[in-house]
Amino acid sequence: MPIGITEEHEHLRTAVRRFVDDRIDPRVLREALEASSHDRPAFWDALTEPGWIGLHVAEAHGGSGVGLVEQAVVVEELGRACAPGPYVPTVLAAAVLQDAGGPAAAALLPKLASGEL
Repeated sequence: MPIGITEEHEHLRTAVRRFVDDRIDPRVLREALEASSHDRPAFWDALTEPGWIGLHVAEAHGGSGVGLVEQAVVVEELGRACAPGPYVPTVLAAAVLQDAGGPAAAALLPKLASGEL
């Protein structure tokens, strides 16, 4: 199934690229590579504010409910910048939980979508 990139996807891509350019200094990458522990990066809270972590999570669980294609747009831009942090593992865990459903999804998805967990 081909994926059609819409004008909204391009706006999202532009917003994420602007965020990366404004908030993720290239020195952050070097610091992450040289760190002895892997804490959330300093820009994490700002990254969660636009709701990008929960784009694919249903609204009932604290997400935006727009879908995985939109999530892929954000992942691609963060990957382009080699942005450190737990973004990809967080969105993958949320996708698996959402697909599985049940009590674990109800308990964990809101925290994953907000970036708290």
